Amino acid sequence: MTMPDLFDRREVSLRDQLRAAERELAYRRRVYPRWVDAGKLDNAKAQHEIAAMTAIVKTLMNCIERERVP
Repeated sequence: MTMPDLFDRREVSLRDQLRAAERELAYRRRVYPRWVDAGKLDNAKAQHEIAAMTAIVKTLMNCIERERVP
């Protein structure tokens, strides 16, 4: 099964997207500092990528909150 096939066959709810983004954010916060210390990742790039994932989490939270408002 190719990636496009996977996405065509099922929807991913906003809540599931949020959970995945939160897991990824936690991973980045845990792993990136070690990668920076090991010289595998530039600190500015790490901070930018963490900020980007934080923004994704916030966007998804806002979308979910708007769904609750009639």
